[in-house]
Amino acid sequence: MTPPTAQDADATQQLKLIMRGMNVGNFLEGLNETVDTGNTLHGWYFAAIKQGGFDSVRIPVRWNIHASDTAPDYAIDSTFFARVDWAIAHTLTRGMAAVLDIHNYYEYYADPAGQHDKFLALWKQIAAHYQNYPKQLIFEVLNEPQNKVTADIWNTDMTAAVAEIRATNPYRTLMIGGVYYNTISELYNNHVNFPAGDKNIVATYHYYNPYCFTLLQNWDCQNHGWDLPDPPTGTVDIHNVKWPVLFPQDAQDDAGVDQMAANNEAAIDTEFSKVSAWSKSTGIPVYLGEFGADSSRDIQSRASYVGYVAREAEKFGFGWAHWSFIFNLPAWNGLVGWYPEMITALIPEYTGTSN
Repeated sequence: MTPPTAQDADATQQLKLIMRGMNVGNFLEGLNETVDTGNTLHGWYFAAIKQGGFDSVRIPVRWNIHASDTAPDYAIDSTFFARVDWAIAHTLTRGMAAVLDIHNYYEYYADPAGQHDKFLALWKQIAAHYQNYPKQLIFEVLNEPQNKVTADIWNTDMTAAVAEIRATNPYRTLMIGGVYYNTISELYNNHVNFPAGDKNIVATYHYYNPYCFTLLQNWDCQNHGWDLPDPPTGTVDIHNVKWPVLFPQDAQDDAGVDQMAANNEAAIDTEFSKVSAWSKSTGIPVYLGEFGADSSRDIQSRASYVGYVAREAEKFGFGWAHWSFIFNLPAWNGLVGWYPEMITALIPEYTGTSN
């Protein structure tokens, strides 16, 4: 393997490696890969993703539970390191890029001061371990900072983590998002203090709006004029929440349906336009690291949503990665194969044949 060189330290060029990606979620970021998630990450998953026409894989990893709590090293278990190596190898050897993050670090989210040293120690080890990997391996500093991690805390800790990584990976492409679960507004409101002068940083955000549709969150359904029980009960058919019209039964006529659809799509376009303008003004390229819709939604609505979001991202030049391959918000149907509606929505030119 050839590590990245100074010529590779260009995030705008590096973004071209990760324009259409897939998350392998609910595996390496679980409490236990086989017990907690009820499944094991298999090599053929990566082959399927490549065959589907994706150029990259985002690999979420919950490193902290596989590391000791003994300072100052907080040593990561070597067996688990090898397991992550295996996943990266399955990605890179198939000609895809890999985005590797620290995921589900709930202990840090709840106690950033108490976990500060361990957070930096994790990156010290990860960065050293992968320092000779090629430019196709990208580091995402932290997935979805949240809870007690304020913007000020995150900017301080993120800056320290970047310095730790840069000590061994001066030319590695890094990915950074904002607090409140990588919300998009943290970028265009300039709440993230990206490292000054570092041209090898990609900004990332996650997008699940409207949550009433994607994840059936009651607070958001209320925002759209519907008060659903939380959690939903048998008196409410959750499949009535659709896309691009969330509650078509509320429309008086076809014109009303069309207007609702236009409004919902325009809301996404407006936010993507804002972050695009921010990207142009700062010169920092953008990656949509997660988006998708829960499997409880009807397949046509799910496909319509992910297709619209993916095309919006592409319209503005953002890379993207769908959440996820086989769990939660799946594009792959168990052992059957791609949901036809989902794969053609994500990859319109998909033909079902090997590349």
